[in-house]
Amino acid sequence: MKNSVINVYNLLGDKYFVNEQQGDILFNKMNLLFNDLYQDGKFDENNNKKIIIDFENIESMTTAGINNSISRYVEMYGIDDVIKFIAVRNIENDSVKSIINLSLTIAQKKYEGKNTKVLTKSI
Repeated sequence: MKNSVINVYNLLGDKYFVNEQQGDILFNKMNLLFNDLYQDGKFDENNNKKIIIDFENIESMTTAGINNSISRYVEMYGIDDVIKFIAVRNIENDSVKSIINLSLTIAQKKYEGKNTKVLTKSI
């Protein structure tokens, strides 16, 4: 199966990924693709398909966008499955990378004991 790529800049039409509404837009787009990976209450472990979130041309972001998009999957499915089935690419600066990792770490701690396990590697 082929990976699905979401280019955040093209989806939002903005180089700033800074608010909850933008996170909701990304989440809704991801959700359309995510349903193919999650069948009968679990992930298909034989499926090598990933959702690739492409941050090319994104110059700035806040945790609000990540919290309302990728971090919602941590709550629903746990950090292990998020790491298996969602990948990011084209992060052009360290502050953007740090914000993604911060948001996912907070989500993992917040929902620990529900579905999540400790985040052992960063994006």
